[in-house]
Amino acid sequence: MIKLYLVSIGALGPLAQAMLCLLPPGRREKTMRYIKEEDRLRSAAAGLLLRYAFGTAFEEGLTRGDYGKPEAQGKQAPCPQGATGHRRHGGPHPPQGAGHLDPLRGDDIYFNLSHAGEYVVLATASSEVGVDIEPIAPFEREVAKRCFQKNEQAFLWEGEDSERRFAVLWTTKESIMKATGRGFSLPPESFSILDSEGQMGCEVEGQKWYPQTFTWDRHIVTVTTRQKETLVPPTPLTKEELTK
Repeated sequence: MIKLYLVSIGALGPLAQAMLCLLPPGRREKTMRYIKEEDRLRSAAAGLLLRYAFGTAFEEGLTRGDYGKPEAQGKQAPCPQGATGHRRHGGPHPPQGAGHLDPLRGDDIYFNLSHAGEYVVLATASSEVGVDIEPIAPFEREVAKRCFQKNEQAFLWEGEDSERRFAVLWTTKESIMKATGRGFSLPPESFSILDSEGQMGCEVEGQKWYPQTFTWDRHIVTVTTRQKETLVPPTPLTKEELTK
């Protein structure tokens, strides 16, 4: 089952000291390194979403696997710099500050973060997962030519809603790249998300991936998993819910 949690950075701001105190030291330091207020809010929101889902000590237990992918096993305890990861439940449980997903202890939970425009989103799933969010907005044609294969470019220009189609193509590609754990070491132009009949479907290096796309407040969100999973309705969270 795929769960998505979203927060608007506009609903969080301005960044307050009380909010920063809820973050682990690594996340707090990373947040304050940003110059722009909106970037600080996005970083803080990512930390608060992880805290909401997994508990207060979760970020402190992350290590890095191949391609810099964060991983956590057993006792959760300091500090993600990345946005994709895997938590194996069932190890020693944090003594306090348990998150909302702790009833799933004993199962593997994979997670991924993304932020763009107004929103930060956290996805959790039972198999490898990647999520990407992008606002529906003007785009550079050269990016489409460089990153999309011929059939994807045909899909992009065949309708009048090219801005939305670009966001669908881009979020689908990036969510797959993140789900593999490789990120941009898997170039977006190296694979197509459309099958021979022009339908969404993707196989990368012999592995099939399952993207699901929806629109949220003039943003496109795509979440991709390694296995077919049910996507439950997204959960928008308020500042009060994230900071209590």
